[in-house]
Amino acid sequence: MDAGAIRFVTFAVAVLVVVAYAMFVIWRVRVHRRRREAEGEKRAGTETLSSAATLRPSTPDAIAPASTPATPSEPPVRPTSGTQRPATVLEAVAGIALPHDLVPHPDVTPRLGALDRVALAGSMISLEDLQSGLEDSLGALGYTITWADWEGLARRGEAELRVDVYTAPRAAHIEGVPAFPLAAEGAVIVDFWIPKAD
Repeated sequence: MDAGAIRFVTFAVAVLVVVAYAMFVIWRVRVHRRRREAEGEKRAGTETLSSAATLRPSTPDAIAPASTPATPSEPPVRPTSGTQRPATVLEAVAGIALPHDLVPHPDVTPRLGALDRVALAGSMISLEDLQSGLEDSLGALGYTITWADWEGLARRGEAELRVDVYTAPRAAHIEGVPAFPLAAEGAVIVDFWIPKAD
């Protein structure tokens, strides 16, 4: 191989290396940006859930709002009436007794069509058992829920609440992005969300 051919091959390899590195940098920037957006929503969801006493694990004797007095800067969350469209998930499910000891799960990917979201996590629960428990809990608040496989739609008058159940959350994607990348092995995620008005 003559010197000219060697120089050409060397130049082509260098160009390929530079292009590959640039593509890698762009990919890392996009991943970092998505992770920052998810962390921002995670912090907001954690702060909201920690200030609300109405979402709590079920107890055998009551489905009632917590009696902890609210501070002046944090008015109590009251359930909306059947004819009102709730602005937040906490308003929509105020007073709910959560089935299967579900707890807040702050690691969620942003969903463009959601006005508000709250994700809850449990472990080692079948889809059928979890859906049945959610039907009972939401039914106690006056909701009627219908299922299309793992996606649920709960209605109470004009109020509408989406209830999605993920039995394999680490494999789930929302709008092409991993939905719950930090979900524990064997976890089950319930994603409550209010769709934006058309």
